[in-house]
Amino acid sequence: MSPFPGSISSDGFYRLSAGDSLVTPLYNGLRNQHIPGQNAGSIFDEGGGCNSQGCDVNAGNGTINLASSVRNGIFGAVPTSNSQRQFLLNYRIDDKSRKAANSINVKIYYFDTINDVPQDIYDLINSRQGSILAIGDPAGIIATPHRLITSSRAVVVTGFTAVPKPRPPCIFIIGH
Repeated sequence: MSPFPGSISSDGFYRLSAGDSLVTPLYNGLRNQHIPGQNAGSIFDEGGGCNSQGCDVNAGNGTINLASSVRNGIFGAVPTSNSQRQFLLNYRIDDKSRKAANSINVKIYYFDTINDVPQDIYDLINSRQGSILAIGDPAGIIATPHRLITSSRAVVVTGFTAVPKPRPPCIFIIGH
């Protein structure tokens, strides 16, 4: 999840029948960077807003267990294709932010099979491509000034300094 401070994770499909059910957080939009204070200082789902609604968020490391969330009934007792839910995830990272309160919306969709996914979902995914920081070096950002990013870091792009806001990740569950 880049959730924290980036975006909760890359948008994409998670196939429950293939055991693909854990959404792992990203830190500052970087896949290979560990979140400071995981399981010892950082807090995920502060106040239990996600977990109280059935969205299974690990409070120590920020992972979302999608299979457990579906079993918990986030889409009802029997999920129907093209169901959607949105959850507000409150968190604090034990980093230079000094555990400042943060939050991000997490959008979760459910489809029975990949054939049930309508074209507008593919269009949504395509429109969001590149809107998460996926490179580890700030020079790479400057070299690609038109790239959209989600990160809490200030970024200089063609002479301007900006602090991009995290965007909600879209998580697409494929049941079978």
